[in-house]
Amino acid sequence: MMTAQISDLMTDWEELDDQFDKFEQLHKQYLQKLDTVQTLQSQCQDRLKHQQKRIKVLQQKIKPLAVTRSEEEESKVQELLNQISQRKLQLRDIEETLPKKNGAYLRVILGNVNVSLTNKADRFKYKEEYEHFKLVLTFISLFLSVASLILGYR
Repeated sequence: MMTAQISDLMTDWEELDDQFDKFEQLHKQYLQKLDTVQTLQSQCQDRLKHQQKRIKVLQQKIKPLAVTRSEEEESKVQELLNQISQRKLQLRDIEETLPKKNGAYLRVILGNVNVSLTNKADRFKYKEEYEHFKLVLTFISLFLSVASLILGYR
């Protein structure tokens, strides 16, 4: 009877071991994809900076041309300025999906940890939770202030 229980335990262990092997392979795939995502994020950030820098250079080149332009040149310059504005908006949208460096406060509190929320749904949920947190703290401070006035405690 005891040997039957032990053989059942051994069978369960072998099943668990097989499941773990599959899980381990899945985890390796996850780590590879995570590395790929981090590499792509870095490349996108570099290209974004390059695009922004080139746009600034173009805008600086356009400024001196403001003095003497014919109507045809003026329309071409206006078209170029409109395209630059559109590109800036596109770059801003792209930039929102990439991780950002933390501000000074987060760097002091957390250190150099990436806490960017790149998913819009996650970002919205975080903002909602933060607003709820602020509301609760406001009510608590309001209650304590009123209680302090009523009780006259100093």
